[in-house]
Amino acid sequence: MNINVNVYEVPVVSAVIMHQQPPQEMQNHNVPQPPPPVNTQEPEPQHLVERKPKIEKKKKEAIEGQAREIIFKVIKFFESEKQNRGYAYPVENVVKRACAATGLSESTIKRIKRDGLRAEATQTKIAGPKKKRVRKTKVQLDYFQLCALRGIVNSYSVRKEVPTLGKILTAAKHELNYRGGKESLRLILLNKLGIKFKKCEKKNKKPPEQPPQPPPQPPMQNIMQHPQMQQVMKPVENQCVYTSMMPHVPPVSY
Repeated sequence: MNINVNVYEVPVVSAVIMHQQPPQEMQNHNVPQPPPPVNTQEPEPQHLVERKPKIEKKKKEAIEGQAREIIFKVIKFFESEKQNRGYAYPVENVVKRACAATGLSESTIKRIKRDGLRAEATQTKIAGPKKKRVRKTKVQLDYFQLCALRGIVNSYSVRKEVPTLGKILTAAKHELNYRGGKESLRLILLNKLGIKFKKCEKKNKKPPEQPPQPPPQPPMQNIMQHPQMQQVMKPVENQCVYTSMMPHVPPVSY
């Protein structure tokens, strides 16, 4: 018997793919994820904190040495009253108590009190003694101009001339176009270059007239002339001479 078997070719790849499981990433992608949990709880009310206004701190001023000494004297004054258990001066004598506490005079206390009342009325501070103001020179010279100015001063010593302030000012105006005055130039030479000036007498100045001198007097002659004293020597005899240190012995003659 002849049996006809029809064999059909089936692609193997498709069959293998069908039996393979999909990767885990694809599964996770396809599987719907649950929605995130929603917080159903109401937020807790926050306690309101009252903020206090910031207080600006006063800057501490440095107390000078003299003020510290006065404060220390005041402390010692009150300590002495505490030990004595009584007032050193009556309460009515305000000025005397202030003098004893601070160690200042009555006139100084009264003047400070008067200045304090005036400052309190005008709402200002008590003005102290004025400090000496250091004035700056109006003309400022740079390093190169100062070197040139020093060269001008040194040139006079090379030429054996006296470097006066007027000569230096004239040369500085001509060479450096200096626009300041004589006093400002003197301060620049003193503070920047250390050059000092001193007053000197002029050569052409006439010497002061001297009063006429009296004629010289002849020397005084000795009216009383003492004759020279001649020492009279007595002849020495042939005998022994003993001093006062030796015992008295009668002389022995030969």
